[in-house]
Amino acid sequence: MHESGSARGVKDAARSLTNTGRFKLTRISVKFTAKELELLSSLASDQLFRREFIDSRLPGCDSNLVELGIGKQLLARLKSAADRATRMPPAKNGVAGLRRSRAAAVRGAHSAG
Repeated sequence: MHESGSARGVKDAARSLTNTGRFKLTRISVKFTAKELELLSSLASDQLFRREFIDSRLPGCDSNLVELGIGKQLLARLKSAADRATRMPPAKNGVAGLRRSRAAAVRGAHSAG
């Protein structure tokens, strides 16, 4: 009998939880576009809000404050990465500008003339 991928993942996550309630750190690299990262951070923010303020009021629902704290830290890292992805490196004057999409740059060139 084979386990499904999600069941196996849950068991692996449970094994990663140490006796102190902390997770072992395993680095995983995933590439996202800036838009995907913005969407992911928005969805994560909505989910954290739901867990903290809505689910906690439901009967029989136990809030895991450790997971909420980890989630908030992770969300801050995601938002920081999304902010870095949408900024251009500092120009000679040291001011970082926002990247414009190719379509916006083309529109801007046409409207300037």
